[in-house]
Amino acid sequence: MSNTINIGDRVRLLHDDAEGIVRKFLKDGTVEVEIEDGFGIPVLPMDLVKVSTQETDYFGTPKPQKKTNKPSKTKNSSISKIISESGFYIAFDPINDQLLSVKLINNTDLDMLITFGEFQDSGRHYGLAGTLLKQRSVEKVHEVSLAKFEKWGAFLVQALFFKRGYGQPKKPLARKLKFNASGFFKSKHTAPILEREVYLYQIDGQHVPPPSKPIIEEKKVSKNKPQKLDTTQLRESMLMGKSSEKQTTAPISKDAHNIREVDLHIENILPPNHITPKEEYLNKQLDFFEKELEKANMQSISEIVFIHGVGNGILRNEIHKHLGKSTVIEYFKDARKEKFGYGATYVKMK
Repeated sequence: MSNTINIGDRVRLLHDDAEGIVRKFLKDGTVEVEIEDGFGIPVLPMDLVKVSTQETDYFGTPKPQKKTNKPSKTKNSSISKIISESGFYIAFDPINDQLLSVKLINNTDLDMLITFGEFQDSGRHYGLAGTLLKQRSVEKVHEVSLAKFEKWGAFLVQALFFKRGYGQPKKPLARKLKFNASGFFKSKHTAPILEREVYLYQIDGQHVPPPSKPIIEEKKVSKNKPQKLDTTQLRESMLMGKSSEKQTTAPISKDAHNIREVDLHIENILPPNHITPKEEYLNKQLDFFEKELEKANMQSISEIVFIHGVGNGILRNEIHKHLGKSTVIEYFKDARKEKFGYGATYVKMK
């Protein structure tokens, strides 16, 4: 069997038990593999091996072969009807200029058992809705006020997936969503099924839909004509308690400076003169790593570097295993820079 990797191939990671589908080739020479829980990770081609077509037939993954108009009559025929297992969204649908209806959109061919809640200022979780979200359907679960945007907690969405018939089960999803003003008011897109513009985020996070009409849009004007006042931008900036000038400059500072470095060496975690057995060092470092990752998610940090050192590679492997299953990051890779050598991991947050 040839081990030449192509887009669409089902592959297995040599150093882990995970399997996935090759989605694209990245500029740094790695390959993006979409694993079973819908998360893409960068992997070196030498660390992948193609899964045989006999295996993919057995586990229900359609083979990317020549098309036929005749439906298969094998017992896997029900699997070939699945159009999509990715396309789960949260939409903030304006009711008026102050209130938004919070809706969950299931644009997949899977049924979902959903819970929806919010972590309030006190840190306690408050359940708001629990429902069966059928395939290709929309369900309203909450209402929020724009005037109270800064008091919104972190929303927690949990989902179990179901599809009758043969196929590989999709792993449950749990996603915490915390919104900031600079990103939220630029997230207006045409929502699937609703077919109108709303503030839209994809919960299962495979891609960001192309903007159909951003709320704050820089218009092209000639040098001789004054630019018209964007009343929508001004109103939203006032709601956030910021001037329109600060609102337009915020994304630039975020992209340029919003990078955090976290040192995971044990001497930077434990207080001075603290006595801790060496066998507990790894757990202390992992606990600190998880807290910093969660903090970055809650504070909308866009990029973070975890400095773990080279050592025997155990800490690095545990961190990469955790990141591979995380739903709050876009991707991660070794931070191969002069500053860090090979002892750090770069993480791009969603």
